[in-house]
Amino acid sequence: MLLAVGLDPNRSIIFHQSNVPAHSELMWILSCQASTGYLSRMTQWKDKTSNERGNSEKLKLGLFSYPVLQAADVLVHRSTHVPVGHDQAQHLEFAREVAIGFNHTYGAGILVPPETLISPAKRIMSLATPTTKMSKSDQNWKARIMLTDSEEMIKSKIKAAVTDSGTSSISYDPEGRPGVSNLLDILYYSHTSNEYKSQELLAQDLNGISFKALKEKTAQAVEVTIRPIRERYYDIRSDEQLMDRVAAQGAVKARANAETTLDGVKRAVGLT
Repeated sequence: MLLAVGLDPNRSIIFHQSNVPAHSELMWILSCQASTGYLSRMTQWKDKTSNERGNSEKLKLGLFSYPVLQAADVLVHRSTHVPVGHDQAQHLEFAREVAIGFNHTYGAGILVPPETLISPAKRIMSLATPTTKMSKSDQNWKARIMLTDSEEMIKSKIKAAVTDSGTSSISYDPEGRPGVSNLLDILYYSHTSNEYKSQELLAQDLNGISFKALKEKTAQAVEVTIRPIRERYYDIRSDEQLMDRVAAQGAVKARANAETTLDGVKRAVGLT
């Protein structure tokens, strides 16, 4: 999928994380420095465990320590700037805290505290529950649009998208009318002509059409955006030699890059 959306392996290092052992090695070393108090305040941990407090057997260590692995993923390659959405900003701030704390204990410059680059794109909400973020792990398959979805599937999902009761007018109000506003967001961000400067102006232009027509326009715009990605994805998937070659070449570069950081960390903590 990374190749399908346009990443060039000649400019980007693309690899399987499991082919670079330094990720998990650094994660273990950093976990000895990470604060359990900080980890327990992570939004992901609180959200996933809010209904499990009475049954601690279901609470897994991997979920609790996952932010440490995410921090290691970034720090092992000495990343200086990392683009993320708003929901991942907390994880990157944790990576900064870990790096700064490690350097304070073992010496300046060993790890690079990364800077956060917040994506300008607004997050897209669930088609089934427009007050929550669209997620690929949602148990309701109709709640999300996948980059591999067929045109028929896109139409079906958006046709079933939740809208708002009480009025059939088109207006942009994310808090008061999350269903219609979510469709307008999707249509706005899928609009390649940049004809509209805001979702409000788009809503004004569409006011008077039916919800059915809005959904048809949205589905068409999504299909236009996704089709070339989907087609490239299946073309690339059919070329296993290409994928193996890109992954193997990327792993060699990533291992060499990561080992430089890991060697410095091990020397600092006395493991070599």
